[in-house]
Amino acid sequence: MSTSQCEVGPRPKKLRLSDLNNFVLSRETFIVRARPVLSHLPPDVWLLILSHFPKISREDITRNSGWTLPRLHRRRIDVLRALSQTCRTLRAFCLPLAWEHVEACIWDGQQNPRNRYLSYVLKRQCYGLVKYPDIASHVKTLTVSLLVCPEQPMLKQLARCLGALPHLLALHIIASTFEIQELERTFRNKTYPSIESLVLPANAYPIIQCCTGIRDIHVTTCHFGNPQACWLETALSVSANCPYAGVLEGFQQWQCVFIQNGTQDSPYAERVKELLPLTSG
Repeated sequence: MSTSQCEVGPRPKKLRLSDLNNFVLSRETFIVRARPVLSHLPPDVWLLILSHFPKISREDITRNSGWTLPRLHRRRIDVLRALSQTCRTLRAFCLPLAWEHVEACIWDGQQNPRNRYLSYVLKRQCYGLVKYPDIASHVKTLTVSLLVCPEQPMLKQLARCLGALPHLLALHIIASTFEIQELERTFRNKTYPSIESLVLPANAYPIIQCCTGIRDIHVTTCHFGNPQACWLETALSVSANCPYAGVLEGFQQWQCVFIQNGTQDSPYAERVKELLPLTSG
């Protein structure tokens, strides 16, 4: 059999440099296209995955007897911010969720001293949100611990930051150790009409006058000052400044009786009764 009869096809061409470049480019294109498989998951699937990392809830704050929250409450934020740095597709989806809830209240006991650490975190968060309005527009809930630290003053930064959050719906204050007079000076003539939900200790009542659009409010433990006086001022402040507020939550029955008796000579006495209805029995 001749050599020509054994050939089954044309001889392969020699590999040129241009062909090699085309091969490398096509291979890189394939790799790049193969990477974002995870990012192509539907939003519903991502929301289901993220549901295993719950947000800081209102109940987490109202049932909390301390001045801070434990580290486990940062898991969702850490996951979202890590995902937002993975690729552009995930960044577009996860970044708004990561900044939807901003916190400066988590302390695991390792960063000492506590007040300085949390004040620094809050100050840094406020500075960043004021500087970057596109990030600030995502914030809907702000959860903070207002703990006095002379080395890291941050109350004025907070007051300014609250005015830079156009879509803020909820302000949760876990604790406050500031003098009531200082809160009054800092938040005087400030207005945050977008806030609809407020959780705060009774001794932080000067902030209530700034939140005229409140619809629900929960008052927690008084951390500083005279508790009875703070209860009365809280009820009067809500009565005078929050026409849309419903029942004032957080007070026990005997506290409601005390507040109603203490404000019966006030022009807001009837409004206080609406805010603190007495249950029968």
